[in-house]
Amino acid sequence: MVNEPRTVRLDVPVAPARGPVERMARAYVNRGRWIADCPRPHCGSAELLDPWQPVFLCGACLAEAIVDWPRDAAAISSVLAARGNPAWMNWFPAGHHLALISNCPHGQTIGDLMAEDEEHAQELAEWASFGTPVEAMMRTQVGRFPFQVQQIEGA
Repeated sequence: MVNEPRTVRLDVPVAPARGPVERMARAYVNRGRWIADCPRPHCGSAELLDPWQPVFLCGACLAEAIVDWPRDAAAISSVLAARGNPAWMNWFPAGHHLALISNCPHGQTIGDLMAEDEEHAQELAEWASFGTPVEAMMRTQVGRFPFQVQQIEGA
C-alpha cells in the first residue's frame, strides 16, 4: 500500500480560504514584476500581481487581503520598464520591510527614480548597447495599465 497510486476526486470542494486579513498586502516591484507579500504573520509567501489587482490571495496559507497599490503605479512601471535590465527594475513603498533589511531605497517618487536613472545613465547606456532590451515588464504591463512606456533620454 505504500507505493499505491493516489487518486484525486475532482468533485470534492477545495478548503475555503482562511478569510480576510486585517493588514493590507503592499504592492512592490521586484525585477520588473509587481509582487505583494502575504500580510498574515509568519506566512512568508509572496504572489505575483496583475496590474490593479484588487485582492491578494495567498497560495500558501489562503489568506485574502486588499492590495495596497501606489497611486502612481503606472508611472513607476513606465520608468522602470525603460531601464531594460530586470536587475534595475525595483521599487518599494516607504518603510517596506524587505527594503529596510536589504538597505534598498524605498518610498521613491517618480522624480527620485528619474534622478537615479540620470545618476546611472552610463550603465543604462551600456546595457542598451548589448542588444534588445528586456521587454518582459512592458509586455505584461502595457495594455493593462493605462499608460504609455516612454524611453528615458540617454537610456
